[in-house]
Amino acid sequence: MEKGDYEITVVFKGDSAHRGSNASATLTVTAKYRVEVFSERGVATGSGWYRQGATATVSNKSNCY
Repeated sequence: MEKGDYEITVVFKGDSAHRGSNASATLTVTAKYRVEVFSERGVATGSGWYRQGATATVSNKSNCY
């Protein structure tokens, strides 16, 4: 799905006591990226979801002293 504004229509089904109705909403879609940080030596941090344009800070703390 591309970034932008999307219009959707929600239809609520009625029952014997309530009539169905229509509602609409405008959604803003923003791209997010999953960053996975791995290290065979040490503890890697910074994995997570980041919005488009955000800065991901990643690091690796070595177990060696």
